Amino acid sequence: MSNYLYLYLFLLGGFTVSGIKYLSTILPPSYAAIIGAFPIGILTSITLSNKNLVEHYIENYAAMSLILLISALIYYILMSNKVSLYLSYGITLIFWLILVIIKINFVKI
Repeated sequence: MSNYLYLYLFLLGGFTVSGIKYLSTILPPSYAAIIGAFPIGILTSITLSNKNLVEHYIENYAAMSLILLISALIYYILMSNKVSLYLSYGITLIFWLILVIIKINFVKI
């Protein structure tokens, strides 16, 4: 694989994060969330070498998307219940990490 492909993917990720921050300063948060929800994982799938890898990747990508959705809901619930921003963030990341470890070790897709 070309080294330029990695540079392209790195720049795509950087532009995505920067785009989220920029949009959040000039538009309502719903627009920044659209960029944040951009399916980079699906775009990345075209860099995989064969159809079998893509199929397994997408299956696992869907499982990780579900974990992310659950984590986002936990974050929202914590914030809605007036838990501090940093504590909500920390709890959510720990929860996400635990679910990822469980998925990797016990749920084989």
